[in-house]
Formats: sequence, structure tokens, C-alpha cells
Amino acid sequence: LTLRKGIVFLVDLRGASLSTIRHFAVADIKRGMDLVKNAFPLRLKQIFVIHLPRSLEPFAFFIRTFLPKKINKRLTTTSTDPKRSRRLLSDIPAHLIPTTLGGDDTKFDWDSIVDRLLQIPSTSS
Repeated sequence: LTLRKGIVFLVDLRGASLSTIRHFAVADIKRGMDLVKNAFPLRLKQIFVIHLPRSLEPFAFFIRTFLPKKINKRLTTTSTDPKRSRRLLSDIPAHLIPTTLGGDDTKFDWDSIVDRLLQIPSTSS
């Protein structure tokens, strides 16, 4: 068995709602899909979207209709059902998953990452 290297996205939508979606314009979504399809320099191995609220399932279905088959096959979503999320996370080694998502990685600190990014001066004039 040969495993190909690639990047895995783990997207946690816990707390997202329909009002969250209002913050994304159609152009933002198209730009993000284009990035994943054409511009990302690494091989996309898998995208896991966990804790997808039931209210956003139709939106997720809509987005999937625009993705190429290759990307669609690599996209896995789970609802807010904890059992389904745990099963999904069993596909990724626990040491690579932050403790906030049920893994063992205690070094991952999203709050400090966001704080650092907010301190970077904007390049736009």
C-alpha cells in the first residue's frame, strides 16, 4: 500500500449558522473553490467538514454541485452528531488533531494564531 502525500483540510463548523453564511459573497465562494481547484500548490488529499449544522446542509449540497468530481470525492461532511464526527476523525491520526476537536495535539492554539494574524500590518492602501 502506497500512500500519496498531500494536504488534509479539517474544517470545524461548530457554531456556524445561516447568519454566518451571509458574510460570504458568491464571489468569495467562487474564489475559494478556484483556489482549491486550480491554484493550490499542494495535492489536496481530503477535506473533512465536521459539525455541519443541519440548517447549513442545503447550502453545503449547493456548493458541492459546483465542485469537480475529483474534489467532491475528497470532501467528507458530518453533522453535529458526535458519533459521526468521532468516526470521521478516526481517519486522521490523533496527534495531528487539536484537543478542541477530540485529538491529542495540545500545541495547536487557534486563538494565538488569530492574534498573530491580526497584528500583521495590512498591505492594502
